[in-house]
Amino acid sequence: MWKQAVAGIAVVAGLTACSQHAVLQSPQDSSPGIVTPFNLTTKSVLVHYPLTANSVPTRVALASDHNIWFNELNFDKVGKMMSNGTFTEYNLPVGHYASDIAPGPSNTVWISEYGTGFIGKLTTSGTLTEYPMPAGSFTEGIVKGPDGNMWFTDGGNFAVGKITPSGTVTEYTVPQASGHPTDITVGPDGNLWFTDDTFGLVGKVTTAGSITEFNGPGDEPHQITVGADGKLYAAADEGIWQITTAGAVKEFSTTDTVWQYITLGPDKQLWMTSPGFGALVEFNPKTSKFSSAIVPDVKSGQPGQIAGLAVGADGDVWIAGETYSDLMVYEEKIYSIGIRLNGEMSFNDPNYGFELGYAVGTGTQTQTVSLAAGESVQFSNLDSIPHSAAFLGNATQNSAPWPSSFNGSTSQSTAGTAIATSGFSTGPLNAGQKSPIYETGMPGFYMFGCQFHYGADKMRTVFIVH
Repeated sequence: MWKQAVAGIAVVAGLTACSQHAVLQSPQDSSPGIVTPFNLTTKSVLVHYPLTANSVPTRVALASDHNIWFNELNFDKVGKMMSNGTFTEYNLPVGHYASDIAPGPSNTVWISEYGTGFIGKLTTSGTLTEYPMPAGSFTEGIVKGPDGNMWFTDGGNFAVGKITPSGTVTEYTVPQASGHPTDITVGPDGNLWFTDDTFGLVGKVTTAGSITEFNGPGDEPHQITVGADGKLYAAADEGIWQITTAGAVKEFSTTDTVWQYITLGPDKQLWMTSPGFGALVEFNPKTSKFSSAIVPDVKSGQPGQIAGLAVGADGDVWIAGETYSDLMVYEEKIYSIGIRLNGEMSFNDPNYGFELGYAVGTGTQTQTVSLAAGESVQFSNLDSIPHSAAFLGNATQNSAPWPSSFNGSTSQSTAGTAIATSGFSTGPLNAGQKSPIYETGMPGFYMFGCQFHYGADKMRTVFIVH
């Protein structure tokens, strides 16, 4: 049991802030595709995808294949997660562990390996090449630089360095003796910026290797990123550091916790996690205010530690769950499709003809449903009798060659499936039942119908994904 909540921040969604201590709320289910409340914004839900037990992911990154890649701190593996929750693991040499992971040039993913003396390069299909590092290296942060090289921090050699796509390594010693460069990112000025969590400073590195360091406000900075306002931001022991490209550092404090990971969210605010507290907050640079802290990864009534964050290809935010070895995805937008026959008004589309039974939201007016590509969608049976939504085939912009009888699947598709996948179906949804969360998928014109009530004058519509 935690002794107290984060000072100055009301803790919700997994913990309730009290004057003396934090009280755990009811357990949250972390099963595949299960949605749990997540009140960071009014339209947010969280979907949990479990990984291999005890894998301990701490870093996530969006690669050029549009998948989320993650490290496994407890195993000599890295993994690739698709948007539907399916993941693939790739082996590293025995005893090699990825500390950070980042997209690289030419469809590659790069990993820093803390204490192994190597940096690794994987193709997006999983083929690994490792490059030896200077003796004594302890590489941590890694990022693709503006010069096409990968830049990294090496706390073991008190240096930052670069490695070319072919594996040539150059290191630059930091001015502060015994400094510990920790994380690194590309700044808005085209230079590399890093944090030093031993001496509490930030540094700037040109692509030619010239280093300038700037003192911080007194605590330790950790991961660093760039905000929407052209300033840099670092998660720190006592809050968030705001850093200008001239090196001016200002801290906005929360106190009583250590914020370690940070990313720029789809809402242009800074998202930070505190592994020790299992908490997530947003910082709004325009108002200089923090949101209420959320504890998203709760199982059997106990909060788990959470770590790195990354924005996915569809604008959703992925979070690494250390304690329960899962990845969570914050769904930025979810379309709700209501299904109803009783009391529903039909619609005669000029291109597709008679339609009935499907509408966005909870209205009673059937429509040709318009959805954005790459978003999430959930179906709800608003009726008192069973219904379903099943993919029947491709329409065109101007017509729908409706099948004479129902030809879709009657088996429920797994969460995350694209709705225009062959054989897609919600399966039977009883009165008031919701489907798993699916993906809208690629643009196109798609016919849908109900397995129980499909017909020329019954339940059917066209989904236009654009």
